[in-house]
Amino acid sequence: MLENFVETTKELLLNPVEKLKALRDERLEDAFVYLIALIVILSVLSAVVTALMGGLALGIVALVFGLVGSIIGGIIGTIIGAVIVHIFVYILGGRNGIGQTVKAVIYAFVPVAILGWIPLLGIIGLIWSFVLQILAVRELQDMSTARAAIAVILPLVILIVLAVLVLMFLLVVVGTTYVATM
Repeated sequence: MLENFVETTKELLLNPVEKLKALRDERLEDAFVYLIALIVILSVLSAVVTALMGGLALGIVALVFGLVGSIIGGIIGTIIGAVIVHIFVYILGGRNGIGQTVKAVIYAFVPVAILGWIPLLGIIGLIWSFVLQILAVRELQDMSTARAAIAVILPLVILIVLAVLVLMFLLVVVGTTYVATM
C-alpha cells in the first residue's frame, strides 16, 4: 500500500469510485498503514503552519505532541467512528462486514489529510471527505447511494441533536444556578 501511496491518494481524490472498487479486496492492515501515513503527513504539515503562525518553538511542540497524539487519536477515532457508522450500515442492509466500513472511513479521510492543514480550505476537505465517505460506504458495502448517505448522515444528525440537548441542559443548569445565587 505505501509503495502506491501517492497513486492511491490521487485516485481517491480524482477518481474515487473506480479506486474504491479496486481497494475492496485490500487488507484492513494495509488500510491502517495508509491511515497512519495520512495522519503523519497531516501532522507534519499542520506543525509547519503552526510554526509559521505561532513561531518555531510552538511548531516543534505541535509536531512532537501532535504526531503521537494524532496517530493514537486517529486510530481510536477511526475505529469508534467506523463502529458507529457500521451500526447504521448494517441496519440499512450492508452485509460486507465491519472491515469494509473501517476501510470506508479510512479512505474518506484523504481530503481532510490533504486540505485540513490549510486554514479555511480544511472546510472544503471536510465536506469532500463527507461525500467520499458516502461513496466509500456505497462501494465497499454494495449499498445504494441513498442508503449509504443515510448510514453516514444519520449518526451525524443524532450527534448534533445530542450536543444541542446537552448544551440546552447546561444552559438551564447554569442559568438556574446563577438566578439562585442572586
